[in-house]
Amino acid sequence: MTTNPLDIALQAACPTVMVPQYGDLAPLDKPGHRFLSTSNGLWIEIRRPWLHMIWPVATQTAFPNPYGAVEKKVELAFGKIPTNLIARFAADASEAFPNECGAWLIWDDHEKQLRYHAMPSLVASGSYLEAQRPDLEEHESLAVNLHSHGRHAAGFSSTDDRDDRNEVKIAGVIGSLHTDSPTAAFRICTGGEFINLDVEKLLPALG
Repeated sequence: MTTNPLDIALQAACPTVMVPQYGDLAPLDKPGHRFLSTSNGLWIEIRRPWLHMIWPVATQTAFPNPYGAVEKKVELAFGKIPTNLIARFAADASEAFPNECGAWLIWDDHEKQLRYHAMPSLVASGSYLEAQRPDLEEHESLAVNLHSHGRHAAGFSSTDDRDDRNEVKIAGVIGSLHTDSPTAAFRICTGGEFINLDVEKLLPALG
């Protein structure tokens, strides 16, 4: 047991919880994250106003941990991304074509809905984008970070990976805008790992 105040503060902000084998695990009830030690390894639980997520970090079965089990969970407060917001971004991306452009879908915890925010481009080309991030109120949080790829197919570059590494959000890309069948790719960024999402389930309008 540590007595260092820095360790105490760090462990309070990001604890590791032993999952009960016989009782119930109370879900994380405020924004933040914690690690879960389970019967088959280490998992992470993330809570944001718009997200509740449980996901494996490192699984193992060689050593019989005396803890309970959890299941994968990705629960979005807004269910599916509203198609009108995606259509609005597609229109903005077409207007900016062949350059890239960006937008945020911001979760308003007072209104319990997503709000569209087009981000002014500071530097934009057909393969690069630097956009101005908005200032958020206390009841607002980034839920979906969108950008376009112009003529290029949707996907995530090494630059995208570096930009997304330290945030919890959904990242989305729309590409191939010069064709009749634009492409799309979406993933959840967990602050350290990327989890690809099923576009048809998340965005029925693009399925």
